[in-house]
Amino acid sequence: MTKKSDFYILSATNMDEVHLFACKLIEKAFHKGHKIFVYCETEQEAHALDELLWSFEPKSFIPHHLQGEGPNTPPPVQIGFGEHASGFNDICINLSQKIPAFIQQFQRVFEIVPQIEEQKQIKRQHFRYYKEQHYTVQSHTISN
Repeated sequence: MTKKSDFYILSATNMDEVHLFACKLIEKAFHKGHKIFVYCETEQEAHALDELLWSFEPKSFIPHHLQGEGPNTPPPVQIGFGEHASGFNDICINLSQKIPAFIQQFQRVFEIVPQIEEQKQIKRQHFRYYKEQHYTVQSHTISN
């Protein structure tokens, strides 16, 4: 089965908007029955996203936890920043500036591209990496 990478190109100009869009992606994938691992740049970003998932949509409930916390059998959504994504191989949402070493275990990768020049440059490198690894790569322009 061919692995896929989807790039979501936003009109967003800050990381708060990126995180809000990530929550919407997580919610959509969760409701389609996927298991999602969200890879964050830092522990602080992981905690912020964890909090946002509880509050971004008042009527929404997405069972999730931070990597290393919670039950031995993790809920369908896990947020991490470390070197492992144990128990997950479906979807990885990569919010980091790097591609984690474990990325190959996932069938699908989502990358979010804001209108921040440094971030755009990094995500272009990620795009090239996935192409070189023979992923099916798609771009989606998201308008507000």
